[in-house]
Amino acid sequence: MKQYIDPKGLRLVGKAWEIRHQLRKINGSPKSPRKLNDWLKSGSAPVR
Repeated sequence: MKQYIDPKGLRLVGKAWEIRHQLRKINGSPKSPRKLNDWLKSGSAPVR
């Protein structure tokens, strides 16, 4: 799976199950969901 980050946002490329898995990781727990912007700023996103 590949992740591309640019000023417009995040692009995920891979198998459907890989993308779903990554989106669940990004979102966090149901009790305290995270926004994509927070995730990008936290440094959790890999550099392309």
